[in-house]
Amino acid sequence: MWGAPGNRRPYRDNEEDQGKVRDKLLWLGIAPAEPLERRFAKDSANIYSEVDYITGPMGWQFNMRQKKLPQEEQIYNIQFLPRISKWSEMTGYITDHGIMGGTYQKGSNYQVKNWEGIYGFYKETR
Repeated sequence: MWGAPGNRRPYRDNEEDQGKVRDKLLWLGIAPAEPLERRFAKDSANIYSEVDYITGPMGWQFNMRQKKLPQEEQIYNIQFLPRISKWSEMTGYITDHGIMGGTYQKGSNYQVKNWEGIYGFYKETR
């Protein structure tokens, strides 16, 4: 699900499709403009760099809205990562928004390994 905010709207409106997909979907949003709510996936994580000035402010906004709620009532799983990307990997040498940069690569690898421990992904052996 790539693209602009609101691209998941048809999925949100169709309850039959939600039931089919929800129990199978593991969502990893890497600096998404609009984070996915926990209820739309089996598990979800939305990760942002602390110095991502492109979509990071949107993540902060969604996170601040839910901070007032108890942990079990929070609707988003939003994580902010410290910048580990090199200056050459920064977008315009100012913001850490590149998906191939060190910050998002390490963050996504960590999340996938975490899910592998929880859900036990299939590993092909030869």
